[in-house]
Amino acid sequence: MRKTIFIKIFTGYLLIITLMTVSVSVLTYRIIKQQHIETLTQHLENLAVSAGHGISRLHAQRDRQALETLVTQLGPETGTRVTLIDTDGTVLADSEKNPADMENHGSRLEVRSALEGQTGFSQRYSTTIEDDMLYVAVPLVRSGAVEGIVRVSCRVSDMRGWLRQLQIQIGQTALLVVLLAIACALFVARKISAPIAQLGLAARTIAAGDFSARVVVDSRDEVQEFAESFNHMAVKIRELFDEVSLKQGELKSIITSLHEGLLVIDHSGRVLMCNESLARMAVFPPADAPGRYYWELLRVVQLEEIVKVSRSSGGSTLHEVRLEGRTCLVNASVIAELDALVMTFLDITEVK
Repeated sequence: MRKTIFIKIFTGYLLIITLMTVSVSVLTYRIIKQQHIETLTQHLENLAVSAGHGISRLHAQRDRQALETLVTQLGPETGTRVTLIDTDGTVLADSEKNPADMENHGSRLEVRSALEGQTGFSQRYSTTIEDDMLYVAVPLVRSGAVEGIVRVSCRVSDMRGWLRQLQIQIGQTALLVVLLAIACALFVARKISAPIAQLGLAARTIAAGDFSARVVVDSRDEVQEFAESFNHMAVKIRELFDEVSLKQGELKSIITSLHEGLLVIDHSGRVLMCNESLARMAVFPPADAPGRYYWELLRVVQLEEIVKVSRSSGGSTLHEVRLEGRTCLVNASVIAELDALVMTFLDITEVK
């Protein structure tokens, strides 16, 4: 099935806009997600620093009971999980789990960074909570030395709902953009293809012989210029056709009015043209002549030899023949451009 220019333009526009929309949507989601994680991480760091001020004093006093009470209170208040870790990796207090049941945290990535005096960040699966967690650990520094670590964390699942809602919103926006793109693609494709379809229809109409066909386009661009050129061409073709028709009519009138018989044959001997004078001489209907072989119409033995001699000589030859009981003088001339042979038959019976 042949694809129309409308389908090609529409498909191209829609494909490009859809790919761009999907690409922008994916990129937007990733950027917003990353910004959200960075904002959440900064929030956890601020909470850890704030919690560290109160924890540092109790940690210096080695008041284990007070530390556990404070950490347990900070968790629900901040909506996070707060963990106090000693410099050897031992968990001193945790807002959600019993420290005695927790393994040594000295090997944790964020803890190692905090032990070096830096803020540590990590996102991984927690075997204790059995969920993906986002961790931020800050060192408790006293007199230039790290004396403990405050780690604040939150469940990644807490932001999955928000991210899922973000995906839905971006998806809905992308779908709306695609629908608008379909409407725009339809409009643009029809705007471009409609004049071309008109041109095609007008061309077929002219090819069928109706030179009145015209194309009306009001786009004020190259398509309109093309349509105007097409209309101008149609006018010129009509003028040329009328001129050729007039000349053909004049030529036909001249040929018809000739007293001599006229016969034009092609290289195979088929009749291309003959006039009524020849038809009267040879007694055959002139309308039946075109397309038939000349020997079917003219029963003259010498004609075959005349045709051979004229074609071999390439010029004009003059011969006398008998045609239906009358004597005719035949002048045969070759028209090289048309690969045709023209013969005129002059009745000289009365002269003889």
